[in-house]
Amino acid sequence: MVLGVYGAGGNGKILVDLAETVNMFKQRWQEIVFIDDVIGVSESYRKRVYTFEEAITAYDPDEIEFAVSVGDPADRELLYRRIKDNGYYLATIIHPHSNISPSLIAGEGLIVANGFIGSDVTLGDNVAVGYMALIGHDTCVKSNTMISAGVFIAGHCSVEEKVYIGPAAAIRDRLRIGTASVIGMNAAVYKDVPAHTTAIGNPAKCIVRENGKKLF
Repeated sequence: MVLGVYGAGGNGKILVDLAETVNMFKQRWQEIVFIDDVIGVSESYRKRVYTFEEAITAYDPDEIEFAVSVGDPADRELLYRRIKDNGYYLATIIHPHSNISPSLIAGEGLIVANGFIGSDVTLGDNVAVGYMALIGHDTCVKSNTMISAGVFIAGHCSVEEKVYIGPAAAIRDRLRIGTASVIGMNAAVYKDVPAHTTAIGNPAKCIVRENGKKLF
């Protein structure tokens, strides 16, 4: 099996390193390649680079699986839909030292970089959990959400689709984080965050996001 890391930027290199760590414990992929439609080079970080069209021409769905490395949730959703609409699948990549409850219910394409996931957590499709992030018990995180390094999400929270949670942010228990919202770096969230807003500061204050504005 080949792993195609979709996105050859900085997060892509981190994901390659994670996949190679997984391979050290159990050989899952014979080759790891990048998929990138804009970089315009044939090799990056010692890995071959394909466009998506080149990759699906070269490999059938039983020969390659994909992992989305980009951080912007809107882009994560776009790439996820492109992969699925063409009949391909996403890999689950979990660092061997992660602490994950056996009660976890997770969708396709979960990425966990040495994090903690508590009891009775539900994660949607194409969710990424960064290094040393913690997701508390009975929390639900919906699809195409990016949880950055060092994030703390307490128990019984509901994180809707396409949310970006910045590094070291903290969210108290029993809160709802609305669709396509952004939690800023180091934010301390004590109240619900409405959809399409950005929460920054301690205590976090919400400001409306410009409709359609790219995160990165």
